[in-house]
Amino acid sequence: ATFAGDVLISKSTTPKLTIKRTAGSQACTLEFENEHGTTIGEISSEQGATHENGMNFKVGNGATTALTLSGTSVGNATFAGNVLLNNGGVFGLNTSDGSDNGYLAIAGASADGEARGAHIYLSGNERGTDSGWLKLRSGNASGNKIILDTGGTQALELDSSQNATFAGDVTVSGGF
Repeated sequence: ATFAGDVLISKSTTPKLTIKRTAGSQACTLEFENEHGTTIGEISSEQGATHENGMNFKVGNGATTALTLSGTSVGNATFAGNVLLNNGGVFGLNTSDGSDNGYLAIAGASADGEARGAHIYLSGNERGTDSGWLKLRSGNASGNKIILDTGGTQALELDSSQNATFAGDVTVSGGF
């Protein structure tokens, strides 16, 4: 059915809208369109051989899906572009003080580990053997390096042989 006006579902306890597929194992989709008929978002359930059972929430402009939240057991969020925090914020783990036993890896590939590329590893204070660690790791590709820049100028380079090259003077206080 096509409705020219608003559709209201009203009930005193948990109103529900059901979309039911009567045959097959393909997705059921609720699409949101703008006035030009362009899909600007969708909520879909994907089932079958290529997807785990679950719901996906997708937002986009019809040509690009900007955000996908996966309701499968994996629970991934996929972004098509940048992730920005307005005026600061914390990009971290959902833990509480005294129970900070997780870690966060920011990787240059879709998996964590030197075999896949460079990454930054941050662990909570109650993580275990690597509690409170900050690791900067280069990948294990030929010519890998860790480079620290300040003010747009290279200050320190660590190469794959663990040789350090400093751009300026090195000062040691207290002797060797």
